[in-house]
Amino acid sequence: MDGERVRESQEEIAELFHVSKGKLNPLMQALVAVGCIQKYRARSGYVVTPLGTQVIDYIDQLNAMEQEQQQSKLA
Repeated sequence: MDGERVRESQEEIAELFHVSKGKLNPLMQALVAVGCIQKYRARSGYVVTPLGTQVIDYIDQLNAMEQEQQQSKLA
């Protein structure tokens, strides 16, 4: 595993996003199932995979495009 390590546990991630661990768990399982993240070790966090990094980059691009559109509407 050579991706960026997320050291927070599911409980800590749930607290950061103000959701219950019960709501977060299926989302984390889905991210593992599609290959965006891997468990680092039991209770030791996750590793973002190359696919996960690509997804994050794509989301960043979409957000930048949306901001450009909003700014052009204001001009």
